[in-house]
Order: sequence, then structure tokens, then C-alpha cells
Amino acid sequence: MDWKTQIAAWVAQGRVWRANETTLAAVVTAVPTTTAGISFFNGELEGGKSYLLLAAYAIQGGTPAALSSWGLVHQLSHLATGTVEPAAGALLVTSTVVAGLRGNQGVYGGAAVIDIGETVLDDRWAPIGNSEDTVVISLTGSQLYIPLMPPIEVPPGALYSLMGVGAAVDITLRMGAVWAELEQAELDALGL
Repeated sequence: MDWKTQIAAWVAQGRVWRANETTLAAVVTAVPTTTAGISFFNGELEGGKSYLLLAAYAIQGGTPAALSSWGLVHQLSHLATGTVEPAAGALLVTSTVVAGLRGNQGVYGGAAVIDIGETVLDDRWAPIGNSEDTVVISLTGSQLYIPLMPPIEVPPGALYSLMGVGAAVDITLRMGAVWAELEQAELDALGL
């Protein structure tokens, strides 16, 4: 599979989106249990589109007055039975936080729900990508961009979550993700 060519085609078709937190959030200093930093819920009906997570990213906004390190953990989980969509955290307005990767792609009209501070049921956090180490005290603006290859499929009713983990709570991040929205037949054709 030539993912680069396939993703470029999806971008050209206006089917790839990104969203991130609107404010900086403090990292946690230990692996989280049930609270996520930012979550992406697939609100499609059963049999609807799946979201193919292509990348996760974070931009550092604040750092302690000492050398430090930070990174991301992620997980894919499902909400409690009967839950329609996330409700525990602060829901973001998708029409203002979701942007397309193609110029003039227009306002997002899909079923994704972007949520800050959602309670997740599964404590299955795993590291994603490398950590970022500061080599200059109080340096801000470092960033991570982590391609997810192979991509992670988020089927209808599933929740993909990210959380920042670092050496000190005064490290703040703005986390986000990039995804494509695909029909099941398209996933089948890709062998997913």
C-alpha cells in the first residue's frame, strides 16, 4: 500500500480533517487512568463511516524553568453502553475547531465529536511516538507530529483519545489529530 499517494488523493477529494484543542492544557506526570486530554468520537450511525486516524500532534506552549521532557499517550476505547456521544468533558464546536487539509474545503459537516477532558472507560494508554526533550531551560514552541502508519481505524461509536505526559505539570500542550472519513467498502478495499 502506497499510503502517501492514497492520503494525497483523500486530501484532494476534501476527505481529510484535523482538529486540536483551542487552549493549552497541562500534562500529567504519570500515565493517566480514565481522563483524556482530547478525544475524537465517531458519532456515525452503525454501518456508517469509519475515521482513519492518520497522525497525532502536539505543540508545547509553556515549560518549567528547568530541563524537562514530555510525550503523548493514546488509546482507542468505547463509551458506556447506551451512551450516544461524549458528555463528561467540554465539547468543542466542530464547525470552528475542525479544519480541512485542502484549501477552501469548507465547513466540517461530519459526525465527529471533539471533546476535552472526556472520561474513558478503558485504561489502556500506550506511548505514541518519541518524547520531546528540552535542551534549553524555559524553551517553548517545541512540537511533535506523529504519523500513524498503519492508520488507526475508529469505527462508529468508538473514541480515540490523547493525553500529554511530562516531567512537570507546568508543561502545557495543544494536542490534536488528523483523520480521513471513509465508508466501510473503502476500508475493505484497502484491506482494513
